[in-house]
Amino acid sequence: MINKEDIIKELIEMGAEVDSKIIEKKLKEIYVNEGFALTKEISFMQNIISDFY
Repeated sequence: MINKEDIIKELIEMGAEVDSKIIEKKLKEIYVNEGFALTKEISFMQNIISDFY
């Protein structure tokens, strides 16, 4: 899982103008990617379980 605080620190170190819009956009990207990955994992597990029954 990605640490959101590390992303904010990285943005500051990169010299990005840190405003709430940049941070909000980056965090939304992270949540979407994590959500997609979790959905795929759940689907995979459900397929494995259904193979046993």
